[in-house]
Amino acid sequence: MNTTLPTLPFLLFALATTTFAQEPAPGKQPLTYEDTTRPMSWAGQAPQAKITWDGAHVEWKQDGKTVWFDPRTKAFVEPKQEPEKAGDAKPAVATFRARIDKGDLVLEQRAAAAVDNGSGRRGRRSGSGAAASNAEPIRLTTDGDAGGAKREAQCNAAGTRGSFVRNGNLFVIDVASKDVWQVTQDGSEEMLHGVLDWVYQEEIYGRGDFQGHWWSGKGDHVALLSLDESKVREFTIVDHVPAGFLDKERSVVAEVTNYPKVGDPNPRAMLSVVDCGKKTRTEVDLSAYPTDVLVVRVTWTNDDRLLVLLQDRIQTWAELCEVNPKTGKLQKW
Repeated sequence: MNTTLPTLPFLLFALATTTFAQEPAPGKQPLTYEDTTRPMSWAGQAPQAKITWDGAHVEWKQDGKTVWFDPRTKAFVEPKQEPEKAGDAKPAVATFRARIDKGDLVLEQRAAAAVDNGSGRRGRRSGSGAAASNAEPIRLTTDGDAGGAKREAQCNAAGTRGSFVRNGNLFVIDVASKDVWQVTQDGSEEMLHGVLDWVYQEEIYGRGDFQGHWWSGKGDHVALLSLDESKVREFTIVDHVPAGFLDKERSVVAEVTNYPKVGDPNPRAMLSVVDCGKKTRTEVDLSAYPTDVLVVRVTWTNDDRLLVLLQDRIQTWAELCEVNPKTGKLQKW
């Protein structure tokens, strides 16, 4: 069974910052501010890391050999071979994707050859060009944009539940019954649930990636990132090449948007875990961190443990934490 987690490329960075960020080795000096003002270059390459089949270790190549690292004990351990299971034919995992079509949420099954092999980051646009199987797409909603435009269509791997964001609120839909559950109620332009704002997609998750909620592997839970924009100041941006620029009057368009400058308030990030079976939402306890802490990565392990990478605004530290989905308590790795 392939247990590579394509959603954990940040783990190596987290290990480097949380595990190996110690006193410099003898004969080596720490990096200073003055060093950053002079031309410099980095030597060597970071190893390609992945989660092991048991979901508890990190594996990469070192000096041509496969090594395992235990994040809990911060020690290297001997690699273990995955035990064989009688009658385990290792069937291909049925992978689904959700998309917005004419204002409605549509679920389609991807062909086996289109399934991510774990070599790249799983983002909003991954698999966008993947070939669909012969299965007929399932239209989960029929209201179009009547109640507001839907965005950030997602679904669990089994294709039993889908989700989207409308007017800043997260909605979950059961594929079998078509029942729609509005998870949050206070969504607005100033409170975003399940979708990223300009700052988070541009500076943290990557330009064009607005995904702000993530399904667990078993598909029963959703990790939900919420962003409070109320203290973010507005800024006027000029679009010099608006849509249809060459076909219409060629004038610029002014757009007012939330845009924090240096030293101004960032959006406040909050994290919660949604239990779709019980229809509950549990807040993750971030009280031990500054109010402007950055939630820079969110992912689920193969055995449905929730991992979160937290970072301060000036990026002097990063901490990898595990979340208890039932209580919302954090455990620092």
